[in-house]
Amino acid sequence: MTARFLSRALLLAVALPMTLIACDNSPKTYDACMLKASREAKNDRQFRSMAEACRDRFPNR
Repeated sequence: MTARFLSRALLLAVALPMTLIACDNSPKTYDACMLKASREAKNDRQFRSMAEACRDRFPNR
């Protein structure tokens, strides 16, 4: 019983982080961030806010 629990715990400890990494769809570059902002913004004010977040996230562009 203990071996079964440990094997399940190990599987969960390995599978969960791998799943979360695979599901990460955040932009990896400044250009990708700006493209996402331009596609998802509903209005100019929202776009400016998202663009500022891109500049903050990628200060060296």
